[in-house]
Amino acid sequence: MGKCDALWNLTSRSTKAADAAFEILGYRFCRPCVTRWNSHYDAVSLALKAGDKLNVVCKQLGLPQFQPQHINFMREYTALMGPVAKALDVLQGEKNCYFGYVIPTIATLTEKLNAASPVLHVTHPLEVALLNGIQKRFSDYMSNPDCIMATITHPKFKLAYLPPSLHGAYILRLDQEVNAMSASVEPAASNQDDDDFFACATRSTQSNLQQHLVYLNDPSTEIHMLQNHPQVKQLFLKYNTVIPSSAPVERLFSTASLILTKHRNRLSDALFEKLLFLKANGLGARQSTT
Repeated sequence: MGKCDALWNLTSRSTKAADAAFEILGYRFCRPCVTRWNSHYDAVSLALKAGDKLNVVCKQLGLPQFQPQHINFMREYTALMGPVAKALDVLQGEKNCYFGYVIPTIATLTEKLNAASPVLHVTHPLEVALLNGIQKRFSDYMSNPDCIMATITHPKFKLAYLPPSLHGAYILRLDQEVNAMSASVEPAASNQDDDDFFACATRSTQSNLQQHLVYLNDPSTEIHMLQNHPQVKQLFLKYNTVIPSSAPVERLFSTASLILTKHRNRLSDALFEKLLFLKANGLGARQSTT
């Protein structure tokens, strides 16, 4: 990692060194950033991508060359940190930022880290540290009823990441919440005789039970399939409104700081909101060219 740091520092501070590396590799190295969790993995991956040309670059720049054991360590590091970087991308993303992604993402990451164990020789302590950290940080979420319901009500996952021993209990809870959701939106019964009143209630209960079972058996995994299951859709909105990470909000704040500068300190609230909306949705450049 010391040799990697020397390479990143030199190519980021010297345009001459960066151009020399670019002429050999056809791409530029990136330097890790402390505010981006995946940046160190990305930087090591780009260095490893150079293959045999990596030492050619080091020789050209007058830097210490990488030995075979160093390359082997970098390969193990990227193999181990690759799933971690992907999991962070999923949880920090803006396209599918639903709370129901937490359990499937953490469960899949743990599975991939355990699967990597047989091929690790020098980075096994890092694997142990990652697994212990995940267990310490996310164990409560993996058994949290609301988090589990967020996963179940997401069409992409449903019961796939729930232990079979808990299927019955959460199917019952889903049934109860669907019925409660239906009862809260059903109109009051009209003045009819008792037979008609109870017959209506029986049909409604059967319909709700059928709806949640149809949802679980629906092969579609797309969000729009919730349109066919209105009560389950309401539960999806209830449990998946929370985003799994604050990263999208922090990016929005960063975008806002680029708009509200000291030279534009008299923007009205309404205009600032419109400009931020256009910028965040990628419409600013489009608007300026039309």
